[in-house]
Amino acid sequence: MSTRRRLGTILAALAVTIAAPAGADAGEAPPRLVLAHYMACCPRSGLEATVADLSAEIAAARAAGIDGFSINFGAYAAEPHYPRIIARLFEAAAAFPDFHLVLSFDQMDVADSIPVAERYADHPSSLTQHGALVVSGFGLTPRWAETFSAGMRERGIPVRLVPNLLPARGGLWARISGATASGLRHTLDATPALAGLFTFGAGRPYDELETELRDAAALLARRSRIHMAGISPGYRGLGGNARVFENDGFEGMRRLWRAAIESGTPWVQLVTWNDWNEATYLQPFASPFATVWRDHPAWQRLPDHGGFLAASRWYIDWFKNGRPPPIGRDRLFYFYRPHLEDAEGVVDFAPETRGRPRFADTLVDRVHVATFLAAPADVTVTVGDRSQTTRVPAGAGAVSVPMAIGDVAVELRRPGAAPLRAVLPVPIGRTALPGNFDTLSGEVTFGESPR
Repeated sequence: MSTRRRLGTILAALAVTIAAPAGADAGEAPPRLVLAHYMACCPRSGLEATVADLSAEIAAARAAGIDGFSINFGAYAAEPHYPRIIARLFEAAAAFPDFHLVLSFDQMDVADSIPVAERYADHPSSLTQHGALVVSGFGLTPRWAETFSAGMRERGIPVRLVPNLLPARGGLWARISGATASGLRHTLDATPALAGLFTFGAGRPYDELETELRDAAALLARRSRIHMAGISPGYRGLGGNARVFENDGFEGMRRLWRAAIESGTPWVQLVTWNDWNEATYLQPFASPFATVWRDHPAWQRLPDHGGFLAASRWYIDWFKNGRPPPIGRDRLFYFYRPHLEDAEGVVDFAPETRGRPRFADTLVDRVHVATFLAAPADVTVTVGDRSQTTRVPAGAGAVSVPMAIGDVAVELRRPGAAPLRAVLPVPIGRTALPGNFDTLSGEVTFGESPR
């Protein structure tokens, strides 16, 4: 057993609190941790992504206040691109000593999972807590967790297991429909090996996700377990997952951030960095629309979600530091579908199938602006030929106006100062492409004063 593993075993046995100790090494989890869910299947540059490509993704995540990636994968030896991408992510992360990586096994066979965890247990970029390797997962079972922990213990590797688990009762449907407090209690009782739980935080209406987050945080705190709360920008799936949920612009994500902060949740996982199929990605683009993989028909001209990530920075800083950060300059972010709710889109691309995702009729035709203002101001949003002005106080706020066909513009006014105006880059049209029931977001960039 390596020196690090022997020391980790001792520290893991002594650990009785969630907070990381002072003087932690480079891989040690900070008291408040923000990870992003990284799909190993889907690097921005494709399955041949280089170390330099992945380094650029890590740099972008770090710039947004993200502390690391939770690398999600559902196979290893059977899919050669997974070992290659994971190895390159670890190689890239080595150049960023404060950036952590977590292995997240997605319904993988436990016998295949243990050797992968053993391989990266001593890597300096692997996240640890109290010297023990942090491991996560998605859609796992209590039996998987117990078997995995026992297998790692036999190898002399202490682990802190914080996965998303299928409830001990109710199976897959219970996970999809949300974990009840009773279900979480049964799962914890059935799985003593758990250091905590990851609530996924996507694929359902945000009010349900908020309730689940708060309930899970309270229960896990009482059990002295870690809660890793999933926070997502919204959801729009394809194929068998062709469903969509209203996010009210940034409001859904804001509510999840507030729930994590107010509940004392110690760890957050942004869901996701790069799930292009389910439209939960937060990796920012350099333009309003971007093609991710040219040979993938569903990943053409995807709308930028960078506004969700940038607007989250204020909440990330609050989450980590325990208080709302001061706002020294105005920042405004826009969020809207670039088409009306009653449009027909594409629900599958293999083959291309026209239609509307489930729950599309619950969507609301509105344009949303999240505001972070240094001082009160009047914010006017013009959509087509309709304008609406809202007096917005200093701090974090929001403006929402009805959607219509035409250009979208935002104007900010204060007494004694020249007004600032910006026309947003994408007008609202009648057809669902591009956009396809997904949300376009970005930062409002003001130009010259309007004439």
